[in-house]
Amino acid sequence: MKVLLPIILAFMLVIPNTNIAQIYPSSCSANDSIKTKYKADADILALSRIIKYNSNYKDSATIPSFWSDSVMNALMAVYNCTLPVRDTIISPFVHVLIGGDYHSVTELKMIVDSSQQWVKDIINGIHPNSNTNVEALLSKYKFNNYSYHQFLTTSYLTLISDSNYNHDAIGKEWLSINGVIGRFSPPHAVNIRVGDGDYISVDSITDSFTILSYSIGWGDCPLGCTCRIIWRIKVHTPSCGVELLERIDRAGPYCYTSINQISKENITIAPNPFSDYIQVPEACIGMTYSICNIEGKELLNGKIDNSLLIATLNLTKGIYILKLTNAERIQYIRAVKTN
Repeated sequence: MKVLLPIILAFMLVIPNTNIAQIYPSSCSANDSIKTKYKADADILALSRIIKYNSNYKDSATIPSFWSDSVMNALMAVYNCTLPVRDTIISPFVHVLIGGDYHSVTELKMIVDSSQQWVKDIINGIHPNSNTNVEALLSKYKFNNYSYHQFLTTSYLTLISDSNYNHDAIGKEWLSINGVIGRFSPPHAVNIRVGDGDYISVDSITDSFTILSYSIGWGDCPLGCTCRIIWRIKVHTPSCGVELLERIDRAGPYCYTSINQISKENITIAPNPFSDYIQVPEACIGMTYSICNIEGKELLNGKIDNSLLIATLNLTKGIYILKLTNAERIQYIRAVKTN
């Protein structure tokens, strides 16, 4: 037995690992309409890495394409893949959520002196601006829209560009303009995700792979989302193969369910996004359903009959969770109403 033991141990050491994650073939190419949907995401994620790693490009108003192209390729690979969770994170589109490390690439936010004539010109839509230096910056960076509000004695001006830029760099140019007091961050620009709770982030980029995180949140999202699922996805370079590394479930104490699965992997609905109705497959006949908003409030409920239709006329535009239940299973499906 003493002789056999080292042999057995040696054999065990060379047994191949069969628990390797599956790599799904994909493509990093897509038509222009799809790339347009993700252009801002790629630029925002590229800009965040430029700033995070203190790149020389942090002072460049233009976001270098070779930074954003690698992110775009990874986004397109996920969009094109056959990964089972693909539909959950692609339809409807999940995007980067501004805040924390992620900066807007279309908006420059400033605190200004509202008594300055150039500020009044912008607010009143006077063009060209009476301040030639201001007019030059407006034209150079394609600022064709704005928003303005005043709180107590402080005036906030947001300039909105038609193109994507590094507004941290552009803001330094505006500081030379008389009447620009400084930059400001919106209330949500802290390390918390707000809004509908869905976002994309980049975990790492190397020459051989990019790792993206797709996150879906629900339940009291204005306070940071009490419930969340994160899928970490690895995109291989240059093959564009896609691999699901892990799924992370984070359920807070106020989730309306103890089952954290929100998925379209088992039961699919159509259309999604939906408008006046949701159609379910025949396998759902006899199941009960309920529809909740992202705060967990139940708005509709009933039983699936032979029509396979759930009327949704009374729901307003927004994100919902459809719960399907019978004696054997409970399935949660994320759905969006467009109008």
